[in-house]
Amino acid sequence: MPWKQTCYRHSATVDLIAAPPGETTTMHIKPIAIALLAMIAPGQARAAMLSDAEATFLDQLATAAAVLEQRCTGYEANGAGGVQTGARLLGSPDAAMAMINAFDAAIKAHDGNDYDPRKFRPEVSEAAGKTFKLVRAALITDPEGACAAYGESGAASGLLRRY
Repeated sequence: MPWKQTCYRHSATVDLIAAPPGETTTMHIKPIAIALLAMIAPGQARAAMLSDAEATFLDQLATAAAVLEQRCTGYEANGAGGVQTGARLLGSPDAAMAMINAFDAAIKAHDGNDYDPRKFRPEVSEAAGKTFKLVRAALITDPEGACAAYGESGAASGLLRRY
């Protein structure tokens, strides 16, 4: 005696067939569900990639954040310079602010704080986390040398300024 079960996430209907006790139950997925999944999966994979410019700007943001988090002496955030750098790389101040906001949402999500889910991008969170961990490890291992190197890099890119 078959009955229908709908998967609301993928809008697919599945026929469920009741089997007598001790026998296996088979599930028949309609071809339309398979076609929908085949169309959705590649789109999600494409959406999860950063452009080269986004990846570059995100590396710079994560590096500058690590320098500030480790309290490297002589460096502070340069908000206007960060937006200018992002605008130069990404094509507009709005694109730069979108990446900065996505980075901010990733930090808040990682720390367990409230964040705007519309601004959260998993690929930003993953890439920023990797860069931040690498830079932070170097800053912990060799604080003086790494602070100088990464601090100067941040100052040269415009995300940090010397004081």
